[in-house]
Amino acid sequence: MKQSEKKPRLKVFQERFTALCKEHGSNNTDFAEFLEMSRQTVGFYLNGDRVPDALNLIKIAEKCNVSADWLLGLSNESSNDIDIKRACKFTGLNQKAIESLLQYKEKHPQIDVINYLFESKKLLTIIANYMADFTLSALWKKPFSYIPLKPGSLYSYRHDVHLAMAIRALQVYGEKFKELYKNNEDFVTQSVYSFLFTHADIEECHRILGDDVYYDESFENLNEYEMSELDEQMDESEEWKMREEFEKDQYSQCCEIEKFLKMLDTTK
Repeated sequence: MKQSEKKPRLKVFQERFTALCKEHGSNNTDFAEFLEMSRQTVGFYLNGDRVPDALNLIKIAEKCNVSADWLLGLSNESSNDIDIKRACKFTGLNQKAIESLLQYKEKHPQIDVINYLFESKKLLTIIANYMADFTLSALWKKPFSYIPLKPGSLYSYRHDVHLAMAIRALQVYGEKFKELYKNNEDFVTQSVYSFLFTHADIEECHRILGDDVYYDESFENLNEYEMSELDEQMDESEEWKMREEFEKDQYSQCCEIEKFLKMLDTTK
């Protein structure tokens, strides 16, 4: 048998070890140095010619922050985190899904929408039906074709119907979600901040906080005609009242921006 036709000693290990090498973004020499192993040994593992002994298996697992069970194909979750493994086993969700959920644990509105999505089983079913609709083409193949279907179960525009149902369901459940949370001040506040964390103009925020822009000279910039117009509309006391309110508003803006920037720093 030719060298290229040799079957790997343990295919799942070879595949996952190769994936780790690519994930590390290095060639065999650099990966071997990272693992503190010889280049020849790493080459054997990548080619599937050898399977690591217990000591090297532990070293690979620790260096790459994966579980030995995952390397050997005894688990589909690479994480060493026991809680994540338990969550995967209990829920049926994979590791990446659990890790994503953990990122949204205290983020609004994401975690609230996720909770609502799972609570609304019908909405989740409709979305799943739309996304997996392409699989129904296999119904015409054996052994599935042996099983009789109810009249009207399949039709050429089924995919479009599923899309329409998904859109309609999102609209209906979206309105229900809005009614449920629209008067929840904490939810609204955190949701708006979540939007601002992504879309706020941070440079402009820092510019506004600068000493050179804190005081607005809009009154001083009025020309004589505008000043005379202003004098006709209000007396001196009213002008100072407007100025005072304006400066209070500026101060409030600066305080809110400072608060926002501190909150933003905690999310990094």
